[in-house]
Order: sequence, then structure tokens, then C-alpha cells
Amino acid sequence: MGRTHRCDGRFQRWVGVKELGWIALVVVMVCCTEPAEPASSATDTSSSSLADVDASTRGDLADSSMGRADVLDASVADSFEQADSEAFDTVVDDLDSSAPMPTCPGGLGAGKEFKDLPYATVHPRQRLDLYLPKDPAPVPVLIWIHGGGWKAGDKASVPANVMTYVKSGYAVASVNYRLSDQPWPAPVADVKAAVRWLRTNAQAYGLDPTAFGAWGSSAGGHLVAMLALTNGQAALDESPASPTSAALQAAVNYFGPSDLGQMDNDAAANQCSKNSLCHDCAGSPEALLVDCPSTLSTCEVAKVKAGSPVHYVDAKDTPMILVHGTKDCTVPTPQSQRLHKALQAAGAWSELHVVQGAGHNHKAVSTPKVVTSIRAFLHAQLRGCVGGDAEPTDVAQCQEFHCAEVKKVCDNQPGCSELEDCFRECMYPDAEAKNCVGKCTKGVTPGSPVWKAHYALFSCANAQDCYALPAAP
Repeated sequence: MGRTHRCDGRFQRWVGVKELGWIALVVVMVCCTEPAEPASSATDTSSSSLADVDASTRGDLADSSMGRADVLDASVADSFEQADSEAFDTVVDDLDSSAPMPTCPGGLGAGKEFKDLPYATVHPRQRLDLYLPKDPAPVPVLIWIHGGGWKAGDKASVPANVMTYVKSGYAVASVNYRLSDQPWPAPVADVKAAVRWLRTNAQAYGLDPTAFGAWGSSAGGHLVAMLALTNGQAALDESPASPTSAALQAAVNYFGPSDLGQMDNDAAANQCSKNSLCHDCAGSPEALLVDCPSTLSTCEVAKVKAGSPVHYVDAKDTPMILVHGTKDCTVPTPQSQRLHKALQAAGAWSELHVVQGAGHNHKAVSTPKVVTSIRAFLHAQLRGCVGGDAEPTDVAQCQEFHCAEVKKVCDNQPGCSELEDCFRECMYPDAEAKNCVGKCTKGVTPGSPVWKAHYALFSCANAQDCYALPAAP
């Protein structure tokens, strides 16, 4: 059979299948440069781009708009791109689109961890951490790329809803990269080098070299988009002649900048205050990224375009899910809308989730609908299956999935379940605005059996972001 996009063969066959401690609360927010807005009660009003597509008509989708969501009318500038590399491209040769996809097997849990693996030797930040599952090799790979305005951030901070994939049979690699104090395109070149290193060492670590996905937020989302859209771009690559591909098979982009020169205009369109981050100012994160000595508007146009994912879009691009909150004034919502529209226009596959009321916050945009859609997408793209161990959608499921042993202890300890009910009610949807510890532990003796039982459950559940989920209906 002819060559087809991996999404055509795997994800489109999935269409129509439904799959559904106390001492301190430390919230790690990966943001572009400013402190993230507090997590709020947010609603995902977007719809799955594949919901209206018949699973048996792969060709129809290839000829139609690849995804749907409310998008801007702003025009997309002409792209300047080169042909993508054919090696490990987002295509497969032997998939039967009419065959049903199998059900994903449940994961066997987390296995070995490898810290500070050097994927290059130019700079100390060229290191990654690798978390392996217990599942038999080869396993798919999910690469996490941190945010921080290209000026800060560290691979040690991996969101819980990314790390949960290790228990589902994925290897998770968290990557550090050179920051904007190094000459452009150092951050992009580094994430490409990390992908190549993982693919080169796939056999040694039991990885599937044909099943690589990446997920990032803010500056990390931008780098995921650059990875997904610039395969074969020699100017962004320090090893353009390498026989090992840096291509991805799936990309998840949380509120990443896509069009650097339009950031301030998009902030105005998003009705952000004048006190919001200035992107067209000297020393802005975007200006530092692409080596502009002053402002973006006075910089060479080619430099600004070179750092903007939207200008690399073509029909062969990696399938991508984009997620953005409507209240984001750090990276304004139109940035994802514009990239989604460009991917649609080019004939590439894209799905956009716009989360009402959410700001620049990983937890806030990770609604049950979003995480379920992402899990289905990654399973289909990287494992070729559907269903299996679905992402928890309420706090009880999350605790059963991540904290089963300590939850059982709490369930059997008199008074612990009632204490847990108080925490669940207090902490959702905005625990940061409340003194839940003081409210719920009033009258509970520190060090008592009920205190110890619940402290263990709370510590585990809070680390896994379970309290960001609603109680069971």
C-alpha cells in the first residue's frame, strides 16, 4: 500500500471510539516568564477535530480541513521551509486503515530511572533524565520539554500528568537545553540533539525508535512545535548531516508561542492589561531568544521569522494537539489559534483545545476532556491502540491509580475518609485561595493514627495533582 501519514493510519482508525504534605502546598508552574495566573475553574469549549469524521474514510480527511476550532481571521505569512527529512518521518507504510485498532494493554508500572544522561558535550545543560516503565521493550517515548521563557527552568520539574505515562508503558525523557544566553538556535538544536541521542540509544534502553512524541508548555511548547515543524531545516540543526532523524510522530503543545512578532498584538486581542508582559521591548524573552539586540520590531525580519513555528508549516508536519486558555496574558491565546489555522490550511493534522477561563497554567488547561483527548491521541499515534488505562478524571480515580496502597490504609482508618472528604471539597477547584490544611485538620492531633494515615494519602495525591480534579459525580 502507499505511504500514509501515521495519523491517517493510526489515529483516524480511533475516530468514533470513546475512551473515556499538609506541611506545605508547593505548586510548580511552568510558565513563559511571569508567575502563572492562579488555576481557575476552566471549561474546555473546543471540540475534537475528528468527532465528525468517519473512521473508514482516511482519504476524505486528507483532503479536508485537518481539525476544527474557533480560529482567528489573521492571515499567516508565507512560509520559508525546506523539505522534511524522510528518515523516521511521521509516516508508516503498512497500516490498514479499515482494520480496528486493538485495546491498549495496561501498563506494568514504573521501572528504572537514569538521571543526567549527556546527549551532547558542548554545554553542561545538555542532559536528560530518562524514566522507564516495567513493560517489555520496545516502548514508546514521550519527551517532556520544560518552559521558563527560554531563560530558566529545569528537567526536574515534570508535571504529574506527564509522568503518569510511565505507569502506562511509556518511557518519559525530560530534557534540559541551552537557554537564551547562548546564541540562537541553541535551544532548538539541543532538543533535536536529544531526540537523536534517544533514537541512537533506543536499543540500549528498550525504546521504540519509530514512536517518539513530545510534550511541552510555554517556551517548552514552542520548542515542541519547532521540533514538530522543522525536521530537515539545516539552519536550526547542529548535526544536519546526521543519519539519525530528529522527527517526531506526535506533538502536544501547551500554550507555546508560535508567531513571535505578533505577541503584543495578540495580547491586545486577548484583552490583556497594559501591565502584561511586553514582548516587543528590549530584553524581552522573545528578543533574547533570537539574538535581537533591541526590540523585535526593529530586529531583522528573518530572525523573528526564524524563531516562529508558524512560518515552517507544511502538509507533512507532525500531528499536533494544541491547548490554550482564554485568559492567558503571558502567551496570548491567538498564538495557538494562528498555528492551528496554518496547519489546517497546509493540510496537516491539528486539534485545538481552547479552555475557557484558564490562564498560563499547566494544571488549569489540563481539564478532563483535554487529558483524555491527549491520552487517546498518544496511544493511537505511538502505541497503535485505543482505550486501556484511561487518564483519571476525578480525584478518587487519581488516588486509586497513583496512591492505591496508602488510600487503602486511609479507608481502613476510622476518621480518615471523613478527613479526606474535607480536603477534596476544599481544594477543588482553587486550593491556593484557601487554608485547607487549617480548616480540615482542626481538632486532629498531629502524629495520631488518623493524622499519619491521611498525611500519607495527601502527600501522594497532592504530588500527583489529584486535587486538581473534581470529586466523582
